[in-house]
Amino acid sequence: MVFVFLFISGCKKEDSPVEPGTTENPGPTNIIYDGKVYSADSLVSWGMGKSEKEYYHNDKDYNWYIDQANTGPASGNNCGPSSVTMAAKWYDKNFNKTAEDARNMYPNDNGWWYTNNIIDYLNHYSIPNSTLRFNDYTQLENIVKDGNIVILCISTAYLNLNSNSKQRVDRFYGYAGGHFFVVKGVRKVDNETYFEVYDPNNWNAKYSDNSPKGKNRHYRSGDISAAISNWWNYLIVISKNKLSKKVDTFIVKPDSIPNAWGR
Repeated sequence: MVFVFLFISGCKKEDSPVEPGTTENPGPTNIIYDGKVYSADSLVSWGMGKSEKEYYHNDKDYNWYIDQANTGPASGNNCGPSSVTMAAKWYDKNFNKTAEDARNMYPNDNGWWYTNNIIDYLNHYSIPNSTLRFNDYTQLENIVKDGNIVILCISTAYLNLNSNSKQRVDRFYGYAGGHFFVVKGVRKVDNETYFEVYDPNNWNAKYSDNSPKGKNRHYRSGDISAAISNWWNYLIVISKNKLSKKVDTFIVKPDSIPNAWGR
């Protein structure tokens, strides 16, 4: 695992290279968001706080985000197929299957996907994965810092609903129920830990800069913990690197635990 500290002067928003599995600290006047440099005061307008303490991401230098709105006839229930396809594209940049392809492999009458569908799909394409019992948000943080991403099956009812269209934190849609998304980063601002998420429940929603609201959405660690614990108390980890001893003791056999659904 490689740690890179990036120092950039000035406040102008500009392109910045994205290196997967890195801690980035561009200095007191700037922050990194979606591979670009922004003025640090953007944190306030985005609803996160004032001072960034740490940012760690497992992003790529190519686009792997999927909006489930554009995934075929079952798009209303395709958060699972969208999330697992994002994970596959993250693991292998040459993975060329779509979320609609994933749905077609496990049609489920165009209804909900379940956690076993996610795991079976990953195994079908030999994408390394582990299922872990959830302990607390620091466990999830350590998994991300190990250089991995995580598919969660949660209840969005436990994510704070934010009606401010300019902010980039908390739930931006009304749906409150079972849902899959991908965790791929950690950002610490003031005294709050946020998880950076690729949330497919976007439905073409965009910020003023034309970027999707579900891409790099930030959810509070306490909300994420409640959303996991009160729905499906497990994590599906997609591994580029070996899990550390801090977290591998929580590994479980998928066929020994209940399944949960998301839409």
